[in-house]
Amino acid sequence: MIKSLTSYLWMILTGVVISFFMFRLNRTIIVGRGNLPDCRNRLLIANHRTMLDSWLLTAACVWPEAIRKPHLLPWHLPEVKNFFFNPVLAAMCSCWRCIPIERGSGDFFKKQLPVIVKRLREGSVMIFPEGSRSRKPKSGELCRWRRGADLLVVQAKPIVVPIAIAGVEDILPIGCYWPRFFKKVVIVIGKPINLSDCYDIPDEAEARERIAQRLQRRLQSVLHKAAAIYRGETKNLET
Repeated sequence: MIKSLTSYLWMILTGVVISFFMFRLNRTIIVGRGNLPDCRNRLLIANHRTMLDSWLLTAACVWPEAIRKPHLLPWHLPEVKNFFFNPVLAAMCSCWRCIPIERGSGDFFKKQLPVIVKRLREGSVMIFPEGSRSRKPKSGELCRWRRGADLLVVQAKPIVVPIAIAGVEDILPIGCYWPRFFKKVVIVIGKPINLSDCYDIPDEAEARERIAQRLQRRLQSVLHKAAAIYRGETKNLET
């Protein structure tokens, strides 16, 4: 109980700081907020640009509603060697609802899968299917696609929402340790992806492949919209 309360208070404090950072120290545009369903078992898939992405996307999706609906706060899946390398940072990440995973081990998050599925069914999980930050953030293209999100879909059958962020790489480029200010950031939240037809496929491998392809296409489409809005091309904002 005390741990849950501490995590809640820490997340709310973080939300206040990040919101100030997004809307006062930078100019953040959020499109498609109405596409987010207010429910549990919600999987958020997003492209990955900087170490700030999780905080910015969380604030864009659930702030300030999470103050009275803490189940909307998503769980995150950071790399253990980047975020859990000392006790202080590990404690902070635990309060930020982080489930540490090891990438590059062959099975994306096999050891933590039961925990992740449990947290997903109880609330929300955010995942970056690219696996790591894009080295070509201005391209408007996903840099790769790691398996994992499709496995979560097969296991939990969640509502999947694609989210794309553009411009944040100007705030914290790879190799920089201090953020820059007064930059433009665009976050586009797409409509939930209908995957119901994939659940009846008897072969799990085939089902995962079809799900992965659909997730990738939809996230890429939302990313194209975010990149277009960032460039000032605002004729078509439908997501």
